Amino acid sequence: MSEAKLMELATTIFETLNLVPLDRRVGQVLRHSNRFPILDERSVVTAALTPEGIRNAEAYGRFLSQKFRIGRLMSSPIGRCIDTAAAIASGACIERDVIVAQILSHPYHEEAWNLKDELAQACLPEKTVSLVQLLLDAEAKAGMMDLFVTHDTVVGVLVQYLLGEAIGDENLPNFLEGIFFWHEGEGVRAAWRGKIYEVRLDRDVCGGSGG
Repeated sequence: MSEAKLMELATTIFETLNLVPLDRRVGQVLRHSNRFPILDERSVVTAALTPEGIRNAEAYGRFLSQKFRIGRLMSSPIGRCIDTAAAIASGACIERDVIVAQILSHPYHEEAWNLKDELAQACLPEKTVSLVQLLLDAEAKAGMMDLFVTHDTVVGVLVQYLLGEAIGDENLPNFLEGIFFWHEGEGVRAAWRGKIYEVRLDRDVCGGSGG
């Protein structure tokens, strides 16, 4: 990643973080940190974090710890996601087990991803709703942030189905970029790329992953 691109990403992440309330418990779903290139089918699973990726995740953990207490730390089963979560914890100077959860994996949301352009305006995939419920299902504690490390496609599913913003190859979530969710009264709010959204979970639900 070029220095200019890295600065642009950092600015976007920090601008979005400034929208997140400090008096709520917040759940962030974010893409893993910088990885080595995926060159074949095997490396889809095995591609690990680069040294830069580890440093960036640690730096992100240090930054978050200045504003929030880190709560739950959950990850997709893929190694680069687990290592991202561990590096964030290390940067935040906390000892915390990383909970591995299939609900954060790409295959769990693959059908919803493949059908997003056809279904996003019509319904919410059942598995997408389940993920949001997991994010928000925690005791309310002001100033606490739960972190859920996943893949660009899973973040993309949440963005397109819940926020109504189209996601494609040209604007996929960057490394360490994610969405922040929190309760607002009886509703749910989300922050993404410098904007706050009202999240409606009372829409029709699609069975299975996508329909």
